[in-house]
Amino acid sequence: MVEGSVNQYYLFLSESISIHAVNTFVLISAYFLSVVDKRSVFKVIELLIQVSVFREIFYIVENIGHISIGGIIYNIIPLNYFVILYSVIYLLSPYINKLCNSLSKKQMKKLLIMSLCFFSVWTILIDYIGDLIENDFTQLSTIGAFGSQAGYTIVNFFVIYIIGYYIRHYIGVISPGKSLTGIAVCVSLLFVLSIAEHILLLPSIVTWNYNNPIIIGLSIFCLLFFGNFSWSSCAVNELAQAAFTCFLIHTYFLKFFEINNFVNGNLGVLILHQIGVAIVLYLLSYAIYKVYSLLSRMTLIPIKRLCEKLDERLY
Repeated sequence: MVEGSVNQYYLFLSESISIHAVNTFVLISAYFLSVVDKRSVFKVIELLIQVSVFREIFYIVENIGHISIGGIIYNIIPLNYFVILYSVIYLLSPYINKLCNSLSKKQMKKLLIMSLCFFSVWTILIDYIGDLIENDFTQLSTIGAFGSQAGYTIVNFFVIYIIGYYIRHYIGVISPGKSLTGIAVCVSLLFVLSIAEHILLLPSIVTWNYNNPIIIGLSIFCLLFFGNFSWSSCAVNELAQAAFTCFLIHTYFLKFFEINNFVNGNLGVLILHQIGVAIVLYLLSYAIYKVYSLLSRMTLIPIKRLCEKLDERLY
C-alpha cells in the first residue's frame, strides 16, 4: 500500500468504523440474556462442533496430498478464542444476572465504573505507554501476567456483559441524535489515534485493542442507536443465521478476491470491491450454512437430548 495515500486513510477509517463488531455482539447478547435465565448447553456444543467441522474440512481441502494424522487430530479441536470465551459467558450469564440483580442501581453503577477503570481505562493506558516507549509493562496489568492481550480475554467479555445488563435495566434508549453523535465522536477518536500511532511508527496500533474504552463506547452508542427502532424482517432474520458461519470461514476465502490488487488502485473501485466482497462472502456463507444445517440437524439429535438433561441440572 502506498504510504500516506487516500486509500490508506480510507482503510484506517474502515477499521475504526468496524472494529467494534465483536464487542457489540457480546453487548447485544448481554442486553437480551440479562432478562432470561434459561440456557442451552446444546447451543454451545453446536458452536464447538461447527468450528471443528469447518476447521477439518478446510484443512483437508487445503492440504490434499499432504494430509497427516497429526493434522487431522489438531484441526478437529475447536480452536477459536471467541467461541470459547463467548460460550463461557453464555453459560455463566444466569448466575451473573443473579449477582447483578442483588445489587441496587447505585451499587451496579459503582461496579460498572470500577470495572471500566480497572479493566479498560487502566489497561489501555498501559498498552499505550508500552507501545510509545517500547517497553514491557504487562506486569502492571489488572488482567493477567501477559497484559490486556488486546482485549481478547474473558475479563473484557465480562465487563461488556455487565454494561449490557446495565443498559437493559437502567438506561433503555437515548435519542438517535445523541447516539449518532456518540458514534461519530468515537469513530473520529479511533481514526485520529490510529493514524497518529501509524505516523509515529509504533510497533502496533493499540487504539484498535478491544479493551479500549473508546471501542467499548462505540459499541454502546451503536446499541443505543438501533434500540430506537422496532422492526422485523423475515429476510434479515433468515440471513442472520449465517453470521457465525461467515465469521468462521471468511478468512479461508479472502485470498481468492485479490485484495492486494485493489488497495493501491482507484478509491471508488476499492470501495466497490470492499462492498462486493462483503456481499459475496456473506451469501456464500449463507449457502454453506444451509448445507451444514441440513446435514447436521439429524446427526445431533442424540447430543441434544443429553444436553437437555444437563440443562435441568445446571439451570
